[in-house]
Amino acid sequence: MFLSLYNGFLLKEEEIIGIFDLDSATEMRDSRRFLREAEAQGKMRVAAKNIPRSFVVTENAVYLSHSSASSLYKSLTEL
Repeated sequence: MFLSLYNGFLLKEEEIIGIFDLDSATEMRDSRRFLREAEAQGKMRVAAKNIPRSFVVTENAVYLSHSSASSLYKSLTEL
């Protein structure tokens, strides 16, 4: 199964390590550091047409999404 993100990004379910709420995660220092490091290493991908609400972590990249974390998770589990 695939998770479809905006801007043509398709992620295989088995590639996904986690789906996180951006607002909640950025309240924690370690999460902010993780996101800064991903951006500095060129691993940040923007799959959002508006303000990002969540991020999806894979082994090779971090994808910012305009969809909520709960909507993305629901997309994976509904089929």
